[in-house]
Amino acid sequence: MPPFVKDQDLDAYAFNLTPFWLRIFNIPFEYMDRQVAMDVGKAIGEVVDIDWGDRDGGWTEYIRIRVMIDVFKPFRRVVHLVGSDGTETVCVIKYERLPAFCYICGLISHSTKKCHRKEEHIKSNDISFQYGSWLRAQIGGPNQNRGNWRNGIKVIIGKKEMDGDPTERNREMGRKRRLRRKARVHMQDFKDILDEMALGDKKPNKGWFTWVKNKEGRNMIKGRLDRFLMSVTAIENFPYMATSVVRQIKSDHDAILLDMWGRKPKDQLKDPRLCFKYDECWAKDRVAKEIINNAWNRSDLNIIEKVERVRSMLGPWQREKYSN
Repeated sequence: MPPFVKDQDLDAYAFNLTPFWLRIFNIPFEYMDRQVAMDVGKAIGEVVDIDWGDRDGGWTEYIRIRVMIDVFKPFRRVVHLVGSDGTETVCVIKYERLPAFCYICGLISHSTKKCHRKEEHIKSNDISFQYGSWLRAQIGGPNQNRGNWRNGIKVIIGKKEMDGDPTERNREMGRKRRLRRKARVHMQDFKDILDEMALGDKKPNKGWFTWVKNKEGRNMIKGRLDRFLMSVTAIENFPYMATSVVRQIKSDHDAILLDMWGRKPKDQLKDPRLCFKYDECWAKDRVAKEIINNAWNRSDLNIIEKVERVRSMLGPWQREKYSN
């Protein structure tokens, strides 16, 4: 959705342009810099933003850029990068939060089943599509290269031997494998729904885990079950939105709060009373000495009141004299 502009005619809005986060793969490591990111982005559309790090904390696997895409045109699948020595590299494009689209036309205006070119595609006996689900970038998926590593620490999972009949043991292991496979299928279906609906996970700014089991001892388990899901457009329209976790004593589920203006900078960052400070140059100023003496030499005031009186009298004077 384009931003609202006051007094602008409705026909002047470009509703066909929408920003997408793209991941550009196969770029040689020595070419991963800002200029190449801008050149590649301009070849696709208007560059809106650049993300300077992928999931490994830097540009190692792909370049991530945000580009304005014309949704009335087919999605671009590759971009050709020509190096200084004349070598050409075909770079693959993957789109984040890509909604359902036609695998024949490459448009999001309709699905593959409702495409008007479907009959023509079937008659030509062409069973391959020019587009597919491979255009979608995996969001928050597992890194196959990491294995059992978590935050730089290798996790060693011990195997517990089962006593008893080998047949019973095999039956039990088969049942566990089926349960794990079923859980993975359900989670993948859930991720596919999030991608099709273009929903984003608003991660908390403070706290992370929202559920705790076995709160004492080494058996304590923490998980992140509760979360906010909202459209990418809503996240973009509220840049100051923040979420936080509020710990609960009488429940194993913590509360999560959503503040639409939680990250907005404060209009006044400091208490104005903290802006006053004593400057050494005042010790040589005759007027400053008189102000301090008049404010301090009061026998009817205690030490706190004298300090406050010095501040209230010396502050306006120093602002007037040293304002420039």
